[in-house]
Amino acid sequence: NAIIGIEDMVKHIKAILGLNVHQIAKLVGVSRATLYNHIQNAKSGEVDRYRPLYAISLAVEEKVPGGIKRGLKNILVENKTLLRHLQDDLSDPDRMAKLAVEVDSKLRNHGNADELTTVKRRARIHAYTREG
Repeated sequence: NAIIGIEDMVKHIKAILGLNVHQIAKLVGVSRATLYNHIQNAKSGEVDRYRPLYAISLAVEEKVPGGIKRGLKNILVENKTLLRHLQDDLSDPDRMAKLAVEVDSKLRNHGNADELTTVKRRARIHAYTREG
């Protein structure tokens, strides 16, 4: 069981969940500058701070191999975006993975967004957002 560093955790979180550095820092309770400092000077005690979010990214990747970047902030499940669910609770990776599957399903059930015109894409996303 290899030890993974903060930099690799952050890369994985970004790739799978689609979070930016500012969002990751906020979720783990540090400033963006502190996160960059942790990446540069990883201390074993600081790694634990990132483990819950990393565990979620691993669970999501297992259920939704490509990740859920497109649906992070604009698809509602249980009346909240996945980003809001992450802000509320990082303690249950399995639950977050199930929510990610729902987000992925909603994205897939409405056609391949890449093939849609911008107007149609906005209309479909709008149907699942707060304004919809």
